[in-house]
Amino acid sequence: MNVVNRSPGVGSIRFLTGPLAGSIYQITKPLTTIGREPDNDIIISDPSVSRQHARLVNNRGQWSIEKLAPQNLVTVNQRDVQQATISDRDTIGLGSGTTFLFSQSLPRRRSVGSNPRPRNPLRNRSHRNYLPARSARLPTFIPLATSRAFKLHPAYQRWR
Repeated sequence: MNVVNRSPGVGSIRFLTGPLAGSIYQITKPLTTIGREPDNDIIISDPSVSRQHARLVNNRGQWSIEKLAPQNLVTVNQRDVQQATISDRDTIGLGSGTTFLFSQSLPRRRSVGSNPRPRNPLRNRSHRNYLPARSARLPTFIPLATSRAFKLHPAYQRWR
């Protein structure tokens, strides 16, 4: 097989089930082997996965998966295959207990311990669409879309 990868495509797999569930692997090599043996690029300690089960191939940006022995079970989107072209968001099954999701690009990861920045509810909104409240019993800003009750409130009547 002619495996040529002029511009290395980046793929990733995120394991959904099996012993590696939740793990994400970035794939940059043109040929990546999967199985139970330590010689493989991705080692899966699942008894239903053979020692050399399958390989992912990147041939000029086109990803495919092929099983390495006829008795191995490889499925792409729940269809048993010998060899198949795979694309973004395809679900691949290995053996009876391991599945992973293939992605063309690496999913965003948050570093451990970091919290996302809190969102400002007023961001990207024009202040013309909000009325300031004059009463301590009312919130600081009330959207006009929900201001019907506000217009009936005595504080609004005084402010007007």
